[in-house]
Amino acid sequence: MYADEEAALFAELLGDAPRPGLFGENLRTSGLDVSGARIGERWLVGEVLLEVRAPRTPCPNLSLHVGVPGFHRELHRSGRVGAMCRVLEPGEVEPGLPVLVDHVPDHEVTVADVSAGLSPSAARGLRDSGVDLAPRVRRLVLRRSRESG
Repeated sequence: MYADEEAALFAELLGDAPRPGLFGENLRTSGLDVSGARIGERWLVGEVLLEVRAPRTPCPNLSLHVGVPGFHRELHRSGRVGAMCRVLEPGEVEPGLPVLVDHVPDHEVTVADVSAGLSPSAARGLRDSGVDLAPRVRRLVLRRSRESG
C-alpha cells in the first residue's frame, strides 16, 4: 500500500504527480498515513481485512520504472516507503472505498521506524508486543533488541 500524500512528495522529482501503481503498489490510499502505521495495524477496505506487516523495500527496478536513476534510494531515505500488508480476510476492493482502521496494536513502532532500522529499545518493544512479525522484521527486531540502548 502507498498513500497519495506520500507519492505527492516526489512530484517535483518525477516531473508530475505520480499516478497510482507507479511505485508498484497494489493499493493507493488517500488520507491514511501508511508509512506512519504501526506494525500489526489492521485496516478494513470494503470486505478486505489487511494487516500491516513490513515496510516496502524500494529496489533498483523502481528507478528504472520511473526513469530516474537512484530514485529507489531517494524513496528509501525519505522513510515514506509505504507498507507491505497481509490479507487476513479476502474480498472485493474497488476505487473510492474508505480505509477504516480496525485495530491499532499496543506498541509505538511504525513502518517508517522499521524502514529506518529501529533503535534497540523500539526493537525490544516490538519484540515484546505479541504482534506476529513478518520474518524479515522478526530478524531485524531480534538483532537490534540484543544491542544495548
